Amino acid sequence: MEIKEVALINLKPYPNNPRKGNIDLIAKSLETYGQYKPITINKRTNEILAGNHTFQAAKKLGWATIQATYIDVDANTAAKIVLIDNKTSDSGGYDDTKLLGLLDSLGDLSATGYTDKDLKELQNLYDSPGTDLRNTVMGKSLKDWQETLGQRSTRIIMFDFEKPRYTWVAERLEQFRNENDLATNTDALIRLIEKISGEGAPE
Repeated sequence: MEIKEVALINLKPYPNNPRKGNIDLIAKSLETYGQYKPITINKRTNEILAGNHTFQAAKKLGWATIQATYIDVDANTAAKIVLIDNKTSDSGGYDDTKLLGLLDSLGDLSATGYTDKDLKELQNLYDSPGTDLRNTVMGKSLKDWQETLGQRSTRIIMFDFEKPRYTWVAERLEQFRNENDLATNTDALIRLIEKISGEGAPE
């Protein structure tokens, strides 16, 4: 598929596009990383079938041209392409453990569409009862995690349980958290170790 550099002035947004995009976020991405995938244009009409919001973001940044591919389709097929392009984005999901691992590996989340708050919410989700900790976590082996986290100011301790035992541990931790008004499983484990050792954990 040939990619061409096309003048924005020659292109038309698809008039009945039902999708509402985050122009500011796309503009931030274009400004930071440049354009890394082309938009799709109907050769018959010069209307944008995929990438309408990328086009609008490029205009907002004052770009004169944009990378595009062309297809030649009738109006009915064009409408279907617009719909399926939007729907495939809506229908996707995330593997939260892989997402957490990817976000946590970056340090700086600027121009990713995610915030430190998003990362914290995912961390809290992963720390909650019912999470399945496995030998492979977030696409890495435990050895890889130990090497990665060994260079960071924060650490993660991984526990390997068969599911029935993990469920039992998670339920007991939740009970202990509730009884002691603790926010996370990490807080619960620290409190338990303090009780056993008779020492207070460092700040």
